[in-house]
Amino acid sequence: MNNKQRILDLLYEKGEASIRDITINLWIQTPQEYIRQLRLEGYNIVTEYPEGQKYGVYKLITKEQMELSL
Repeated sequence: MNNKQRILDLLYEKGEASIRDITINLWIQTPQEYIRQLRLEGYNIVTEYPEGQKYGVYKLITKEQMELSL
């Protein structure tokens, strides 16, 4: 399984994945490169920084979630 698919699986599973989770789970030093690539491919991934947290959290926003928020 390639890294792109593993990141998508992680995001789908949890609805979110911390930058640290992705780095640890995929053994990659620069997960932001993979996230950037997914965004270029049309995936809607947002980055949030929970208050008091050192690491950002990636969230995959699905079409259903986008429709609900409208």
